[in-house]
Amino acid sequence: MIYRESDDKPKLAHFVPAILLLLLTLSAAGIASVVPAKGAHEVAVLLSPRTGLSDAANIIGRAGGQLVADGEFPNLVIAFSKGPDFAAALYRAGAWLVLDPLAAHGCGGTVTTAPARP
Repeated sequence: MIYRESDDKPKLAHFVPAILLLLLTLSAAGIASVVPAKGAHEVAVLLSPRTGLSDAANIIGRAGGQLVADGEFPNLVIAFSKGPDFAAALYRAGAWLVLDPLAAHGCGGTVTTAPARP
C-alpha cells in the first residue's frame, strides 16, 4: 500500500457525529433552562406578536391567572396563578410559549410591575 500524507488529514466528515452530539446536548440544556418547573405559579408567557397588553391580560385571566408584569414587548408578560397546572391552562387560552420567568427576563428591557398579587 502506498502511503499518502493526505489520507491522515482530518476531514469535516470525521467531526459530524461529535458536532451533532454537541448541538443536541446544548439544545436540551437550553430547553431545560427555560421551561418552568412543574406546578410553577409564576411564569413568563409569550403570545402572538399581534397581542396587545389588554389582550394578554384577557388570555391570562381566562387561564385563571393575573398579569404581574410586562416588559419591552407587549406579547411577553409575567403571569401568576395559584391554580394547578397553570401552564396548560395558558396554552389552552392561547399562549404560544410558557417559560421560566427568570430565563425570559433577558428577552426584554425594563419591567413594569403590576399591583401586588393576593
